[in-house]
Amino acid sequence: MEGFEALEDRITSMELKVFGKRNPHNFDFNTSIPVTLGLVDVNVLISSALSGRETIISTLTRLPELNECLDPNYEENLMSSDSKMEYVLAMEPEIKSIAEQLKNISNSLPVLDSEPIKNVPNNCDKLNKVAYSYLEIKQEHDSVSNNIIEAIQKYNDIMHSITKNLSQLESTITELEIAKQPKVVIE
Repeated sequence: MEGFEALEDRITSMELKVFGKRNPHNFDFNTSIPVTLGLVDVNVLISSALSGRETIISTLTRLPELNECLDPNYEENLMSSDSKMEYVLAMEPEIKSIAEQLKNISNSLPVLDSEPIKNVPNNCDKLNKVAYSYLEIKQEHDSVSNNIIEAIQKYNDIMHSITKNLSQLESTITELEIAKQPKVVIE
């Protein structure tokens, strides 16, 4: 009998774990979920949990390959020495240009570190005022230039008109002078 009592005690402790503090002997089987449906639900949950496991396992097996691809030197490892040399030779003009620019910057570093350059942020207000006054002067200059161009066009129109009138006057005078000359009669 001791074996049955031990088995019964184990079932009772299991029922307490499963059903909680409510009395397992007063459990209403009519309102509970049938065991088969519960097992089906558990099976579905387990299979859905395990279905993602395959993708995780495949990702984990490819992890060394992914780490290799993420290595900054990956491209260099793929390229042969000849390819690297061709790439450097193709990039030679650009590399020389960048080196020249760096050389120019390093040569002008004393000028760039000078006190006037360092004071540029402090002189921004003055620079803005000068730029504004320059813009005003430029607008005035453009206005005066436009007025001068208009005056020159009017002057040209007047000179053209005067030249035309003088030309007509000269031709009229010439005709009158020819008409006033005595006519020579030939006998």
